[in-house]
Amino acid sequence: ALPLAAGRHIAVLGPQAVARAGLLSDYAGDQICYQGSDHCIETVAEAIGAANVGGSTVVQQGVEVNSNATAGEQPALDAAAAADVVVLVLGIDKPIEHEGIDRADTALPGRQEAFALRVLALGRPTVLVLTNGGALAIDALVNRSGPAPYAIVEAFNPATSGARALAASLFGRENRWGKLPMTMYPHSFVSEKAMADYDMSSGVGRTYRYYTGAPLFPFGWGLSLTTFSMSCAQVARTTTQRYECTVQNVGAVDGD
Repeated sequence: ALPLAAGRHIAVLGPQAVARAGLLSDYAGDQICYQGSDHCIETVAEAIGAANVGGSTVVQQGVEVNSNATAGEQPALDAAAAADVVVLVLGIDKPIEHEGIDRADTALPGRQEAFALRVLALGRPTVLVLTNGGALAIDALVNRSGPAPYAIVEAFNPATSGARALAASLFGRENRWGKLPMTMYPHSFVSEKAMADYDMSSGVGRTYRYYTGAPLFPFGWGLSLTTFSMSCAQVARTTTQRYECTVQNVGAVDGD
């Protein structure tokens, strides 16, 4: 699925594909661009279009972040059906969650999940990109008998220049894919443990240390465009065990 090949017909869909200020975190401030606007922030769709050299890129929002409006869905589905590859950019923004405002649910808000299922049902190669500050549950998009995303990218809050870095990684011009710094829980987690229960070990637990359920994606999960080998050997035997390990990139591209 990744890296994407430049020169193809790509459909970039979703409300966060065209977001600017929506890519920022809570603490970005109000002076990101000249005169306090967000016009200088490149959207994910713009960055993908610039990286798709020799190809064509069509952009359709499809749905809003948090509404039940459906008018934009069919044009987006038509664009997806005609594309070689679909990049579907979903998530949450600051009106949904910010300092002093928490969410009671981790599901994608509004029509986003329903729209994503319609896109996936087309069977086109689809890369799902998530932009969010808080946790999202995407069980319905990955644990299903029908077509699922070919790749999933957790981009968090990409901020002012993150869209360009994301596009470079999607097209394989950079290989800086990280590992998940948190546990991605299934949607059922919101009903299994109260959000105000800060005892990490009570009930089903919380975080990779105490969660007893099956995570959607575990802490530390992540893939790379290259392959690494690791060999370890015990170098000393005292009251503590000591090992020395060698990690080597054995793939064809550089990687972290």
